[in-house]
Amino acid sequence: MDHGEHSLFWQPPGHNHYPSPLTFTESVFGFIGGFVIVMLLRYASHWTHFLWLIPPFAASAMVSFEYWRSPIAQPKNIIGGHFLSSLVGLIAWHILGTKPWALGLAVGIAIFLMTILGVSHAPASADPIIVMLNHASWVFLLTPVLAGALTVAAFSLFFNRFIRHKPYPVYWWDIRKPRKPGNARLS
Repeated sequence: MDHGEHSLFWQPPGHNHYPSPLTFTESVFGFIGGFVIVMLLRYASHWTHFLWLIPPFAASAMVSFEYWRSPIAQPKNIIGGHFLSSLVGLIAWHILGTKPWALGLAVGIAIFLMTILGVSHAPASADPIIVMLNHASWVFLLTPVLAGALTVAAFSLFFNRFIRHKPYPVYWWDIRKPRKPGNARLS
């Protein structure tokens, strides 16, 4: 296996395969983060008269504050996962309608695409259902999806890095093992 490739046996720095139970202090930070995210998104909806808050953003907050080391909690996964899954939901709704099998197919496709594109974010797998059952318009991709996901990611970055002093995000774009300086390939 090439040095830069991810393997099942290599763990990124700071990764704990068997995470220890969350402490009371970490739980309090999770409470504060979730509270602030939902409050910010609801106030943004009120001030702008556009929808900014959808239920999966609360789950995104939980993941980004409690499991901040996980690849699914990183900013690109929060933003990319929600955007991609909502896009799949919109396309599926316009082509297939809201039949039960269409909902299931859209969720399956969203999970598949998030996985192969490297933006897996578990809370975003609910987005196609929300989009399809609410007969959302294409504007839904901008608000609440993009506006809300950017808010969640930005606040997670600020809160985890500057308030909690955690090395968040752990990954910006790639979770592969970093190359050692002496092993760099010529391009």
